[in-house]
Amino acid sequence: MRPRREALLVAALLLLIAATPAHATFGVTDANFSAEVLDASDQPVTQAGAHPYVGITAFTFNTASPFNTPDGNVKNIRVDLPPGLISNPQATVQCDDSEYPGCPPESQLGTEEITVVALIGFVQTTFKVPIYNMKPGSGEVSDFAFARPAK
Repeated sequence: MRPRREALLVAALLLLIAATPAHATFGVTDANFSAEVLDASDQPVTQAGAHPYVGITAFTFNTASPFNTPDGNVKNIRVDLPPGLISNPQATVQCDDSEYPGCPPESQLGTEEITVVALIGFVQTTFKVPIYNMKPGSGEVSDFAFARPAK
């Protein structure tokens, strides 16, 4: 007796659902990496000796199917300034590790935008969290910190 066509379709669907999804190599997506320095009018700063207003580093992590989520976890991110661009970590108040995450408002340098994709309902939410100027550790020039939103 031959199996019914519907049974074959159900079996094929179950195999697709049960199959282990392919894992992306954990890291940053090259196509979605950008870094720029802007003046107070949001124009690119290209002149030597200029005083940039803001520096932006944006990137997206590689994602894995079927939920389009990062295939790993991140604890520390290091961003190096290009040659010739110098920041002054003493320009604002520094927050001590014992104060974090309740740092003084004067120690806030800017904000971080974090986009989270919830697996249930496939809801994408973007949070803005403050970035603080932390007291650097031994051998560090500067240290910045932000807290990710709670799950």
